[in-house]
Amino acid sequence: MPSDRVNEYLKSVCAEVRWRQAHDAVREELAAHIEDQTEAYMRSGMERETAERKAVESMGSPAETGLRLDASYRPKPQRGPIILLAALLLISAVCRFAEYGNGGDSAFGKFIIAVCIGGGLFVWLYNANLYRLAEWSWAAYLAAVLLCLVVYPLCHARGRSVAVAALQTAAITIPALFAGWLYVCRGFGGLLTGGAMLVIPIAGMLMAPYTGAAVNVAAACLAVIAFASVWGLCGKSRWLPIALSWGGVLCGGYGLLRSNAHWWQRVAVMLRPEAFPEDYSYQIRVIRDMLRASRPIGRGQDTEMMRYSMLFKRDGSIDREAYVDFMLTTIAHRYGWVIALIIAAVLIGLIAMLFFKALKLTSLFGKMMGCGICASLLMQTVQYILGNCGITVISWLPLPFLSYGNTSLVVNMAMIGLLCSLMRSDGLYADKEAKPLNKLRLRLEWEK
Repeated sequence: MPSDRVNEYLKSVCAEVRWRQAHDAVREELAAHIEDQTEAYMRSGMERETAERKAVESMGSPAETGLRLDASYRPKPQRGPIILLAALLLISAVCRFAEYGNGGDSAFGKFIIAVCIGGGLFVWLYNANLYRLAEWSWAAYLAAVLLCLVVYPLCHARGRSVAVAALQTAAITIPALFAGWLYVCRGFGGLLTGGAMLVIPIAGMLMAPYTGAAVNVAAACLAVIAFASVWGLCGKSRWLPIALSWGGVLCGGYGLLRSNAHWWQRVAVMLRPEAFPEDYSYQIRVIRDMLRASRPIGRGQDTEMMRYSMLFKRDGSIDREAYVDFMLTTIAHRYGWVIALIIAAVLIGLIAMLFFKALKLTSLFGKMMGCGICASLLMQTVQYILGNCGITVISWLPLPFLSYGNTSLVVNMAMIGLLCSLMRSDGLYADKEAKPLNKLRLRLEWEK
């Protein structure tokens, strides 16, 4: 334990360091230097008290030392992700206002409220010390799974809107929480137990039925397993966990498709819509018709199929429910497919930036959480874009930050705030070796 003299010196130094999260790191760094210097003086024949006093004096003025460390220990602002996120929210606001904001509709006001709530969560998480929660990430994952098991049947019984909100939250957050589980519960046993628990939320989504959400969770978690295996978190073998998990999910998915005639028919319609009656392939036909009628810039032509589709009201405006699922398609038709491509590029650029930043983190916990969050965002985006191109059936999940879905907007903003916080504090913490699964604790040590 540092003496009162050392503690007083450390307190004076920390008073000059403005970033509070770095105070513990500063204290540990200086205390280690003082202790090393004290032992060196004691080896030369000095008494402990005299050696400690000289060691403290050798560190220099606490004000000067504090100012020097203040310049060294500074948070890493994440301006790039924040700028791209703000751009996406601005694009969404403009699109929503253009369609519904001037007609006394409450949808635009609800969007503004969701942005404010999501922004508040983003700022709070951005400034929080989330690395301290690393050892409890297994508990967060377990709690999310149990909530899906207990809460969702109740929510679904009470009303669809509550059930949708609950499932959207689970579909977006579970990949990141699963990554935290694999980080703490390292080894093949942790993979098996964590993977087994994934059955609960995925089964609930399939029974809802919200197949797109189940696909999002499964695919994102497979990506997390791949990264965790490469980084040695799933056992000694790097490729066996990948082969088993990916092979098991693909075989299980194929078995589910073959056992459910409706799902299998949807896949068949997706592959060959022209081979089925219009009632079965209606969505894909309308989407492809709108895209064919679109122009590079400007409004495209209104076709006969579009005029009688569910996308448009009698006054020519877009139905809000359709705008949830067909945002990119309608933007391409109304303003040009170049505009739609630019919007998609901004979103993909944000995800790519977050992913490459996450890979550069020094903490393995930060890398795992970053991969989980980015995998979830990417799957939401890929599903939505493919559906809006008429390649796959329409996904149940909205386009992140852009299409309607206020719950998903808030949750996605919170997840990006969490990831930016980990990036902002990178370098303060280093991972220690995890303990076995029956001792679910992982210690973190400060380092510079």
